[in-house]
Amino acid sequence: MVIQAALVILLVTVAAADLTPSQHAFLQRGLVKRLRQDMTFLPRLVQISFHDCVGGCDGCVDTEGNPGNRGLKSTVDFARKFKNDYAPQLSLADIFALLGTESLKQAARFANGTVDIPYSIGRRDCNSAQGFPNRHLPHGTILNTIPLLQDEFGLTAREAVALMGCHSLGGAHTSRSGFAGTWDGHPGRLDNGFFLNMASGDWVAKPFRNRFVNSTAWTRPDSNFLMLHADMSMLKNYDVSGPFDEPSCTTMDECTDAPSAHIIFDFARNQKEFHDELGPAFRKMVDGNGAGLTLVA
Repeated sequence: MVIQAALVILLVTVAAADLTPSQHAFLQRGLVKRLRQDMTFLPRLVQISFHDCVGGCDGCVDTEGNPGNRGLKSTVDFARKFKNDYAPQLSLADIFALLGTESLKQAARFANGTVDIPYSIGRRDCNSAQGFPNRHLPHGTILNTIPLLQDEFGLTAREAVALMGCHSLGGAHTSRSGFAGTWDGHPGRLDNGFFLNMASGDWVAKPFRNRFVNSTAWTRPDSNFLMLHADMSMLKNYDVSGPFDEPSCTTMDECTDAPSAHIIFDFARNQKEFHDELGPAFRKMVDGNGAGLTLVA
């Protein structure tokens, strides 16, 4: 009887971990319904997928002790409620991956485009009761964006630049990062405006000094547009120095092109090319090496 009971428990557990294509479609419809109630979550769901997967996608996003996750508590709460309401059998890491993937695809449709990202399940959550893993999230002041993303997620240079194109969504907020502004004129659509802006803007260095950051970023005097060092260093060659990360060149004319500048120009010219590179990049981010994952759709 004990053996039979154990087999029943095992079978129930395996069945609960499965997700059929029809169930996946149900989750997709559920997310669309939730986003219609509050579209401000769309860029944040993409963001939290990235934050969860730095160091391994495990459902542990520390919104209390890690300043890199400042402002994401409501997004974690959104994901937990979605999991409880629609798919309690999935790990929170699977839910983060689902919400980020589907939000990205939805944002591409808003821009009359398509991003192809197959979805897999099987990620394991860490035990947050034993404490959150100590993760160093990339900050907007870094200059080694492309090699960092290549090392973290196994991306090509073009995929790394495409992944940064997710900055087309949403914006920077002083109360979260210390920076303020948007990268794109349509922050609810996954178009190639991030690259168009970067390639064509008359950018100048501007200091940001507040309780969250003492640094410098790039702005356009006639707009609310913003580019961080992590963004602009993909287009231009420069160093930063001093306590405020001041760039060695303060206008675009003073800076020479970075080796990856041609990728920025390619994506600025062709939105489809950007979307085609982003799909595989995002899948590598949320799937890792694919070990233990089961493809759903």
